[in-house]
Amino acid sequence: MAQDLSPYYFIVDNAMRELGLEPSDTRGDMAGQWNLAYGEVTLNIDMWEVEEQDGKIVFQVQAPLMLVPSKKKEQGFYRELCEINYILYGVAFSVVEETVFLKSMRDAGEMRQKDILNMIEYCGYYAEHYQKALCEKYQTKKL
Repeated sequence: MAQDLSPYYFIVDNAMRELGLEPSDTRGDMAGQWNLAYGEVTLNIDMWEVEEQDGKIVFQVQAPLMLVPSKKKEQGFYRELCEINYILYGVAFSVVEETVFLKSMRDAGEMRQKDILNMIEYCGYYAEHYQKALCEKYQTKKL
């Protein structure tokens, strides 16, 4: 049975206000989605219920960074992502199909506004830093 997520949405909307943004300007097409610019990167924020896991509510901040490099340029690429993951705090690289993301994900239970702001800060900071460096090194398209 679907839960009422509006109390969680309220917390995210307040975080948007603290960032100086109007929540209605950041909301995505579906409930539980927000999008915002962090410097030169776009952050996608999502919240959803996982009914198969007793209604656990998941909160995610992710930044689509770049396309996976071409086969001739990808040597060492995945290893480098893993090595960078080792030093990152609160975020990790992931690859879905041909897109490289930097993301942070957590259970939304007991989540506070400060937790949301931290996740946005970590994801935005590292995404902005690594997007440019990795795109230049591996000569691939920035997203």
